[in-house]
Amino acid sequence: MKNVLADMALESEAATALALRLARAIDRHDDPFEVLMRRVLTPVAKFWICKRGSLLAQEAMECLGGNGYVEEAGEGVMARIYREMPLNSIWEGAGNIMALDLLRALRGGGQAGSIAEALAAELATARGANAAFDRMAEALPARIDAAVDEFEARRLAQDVALAVQASLLRRHAPEFVFEAFCRSRLAGDWGQAFGTLPAATAFDQLIARAMPT
Repeated sequence: MKNVLADMALESEAATALALRLARAIDRHDDPFEVLMRRVLTPVAKFWICKRGSLLAQEAMECLGGNGYVEEAGEGVMARIYREMPLNSIWEGAGNIMALDLLRALRGGGQAGSIAEALAAELATARGANAAFDRMAEALPARIDAAVDEFEARRLAQDVALAVQASLLRRHAPEFVFEAFCRSRLAGDWGQAFGTLPAATAFDQLIARAMPT
């Protein structure tokens, strides 16, 4: 259970960091760099956070067992959150639409080079801190420049989201958070469900960081 809770805490912090980074880009509408970041992060954040949200809500409900599922006397808040979570993508732009919007941003008006440069600058603050992150950061600009195949759109949106999340955790979170994220989400030392972080993960620290103060 510690593994599950730590994994969920890691997912939640990364999603929050990405959402707040997009909010900053939206607030700074007169900054040319932030205009580019807003254009690329809007579909990317929308795509990835919505996709991960339903899985996170399901796991959170399961952690509470039957009490998480029943809705007697208005107590089943997790069941309602889980049921409503898909609306984030269904009503506000489906995953395919967000992935195609990313390609539209990269194809339109000769912006691909500018966006690739902006993204490289955004990721530069975390370069050299983790080998898996460095490999992804090095590959992304070329993938953005060559973003012409719709079959690759979802994968590109996912990888941009993960890379930006990692760079944000490097800047704004303790080292153990960044390392756990890179090792699981970027380096592949992770299963296909929450609660499959490697045994060397700082479980207690991740859980403690997520607890209300």
